[in-house]
Amino acid sequence: MRSVFDEWWAPMLADPAHIRRSVFGYRCYAVLTMCRMLYTFEHGAIVSKTSAAQWVQASHDPRWRPVIDDALAFSAGRAPDLETTLAFIRYTGELRPRA
Repeated sequence: MRSVFDEWWAPMLADPAHIRRSVFGYRCYAVLTMCRMLYTFEHGAIVSKTSAAQWVQASHDPRWRPVIDDALAFSAGRAPDLETTLAFIRYTGELRPRA
C-alpha cells in the first residue's frame, strides 16, 4: 500500500489534473481508496471500501465525514469536492507508515 500511495497518489497532489477532470467517478474512487489505505495502514488487513469508509468515519477526524458520504453516495449530484478530496489524500499520506 505504501508503494501504491507513493507511486500513484502522491504525484496527483503535485498535478491533480486527472482528479480535476473527473468530477464524479474518480473522486469517489479516490476518497474510498484513501479510506481503504488508512484501514490497511492501521490494521494490516484489507476490507471493502464501504467497510473502510465507515471505519474512517467512526474513528478519524469528523471533518472527513461529508466527503466520505459524498463518495459513498456515488452520485453525480454529490461528487466529492476537489479540494477536500486532495486534502484527504494528503491526510492519508501523512498517516502512511514510513517503513
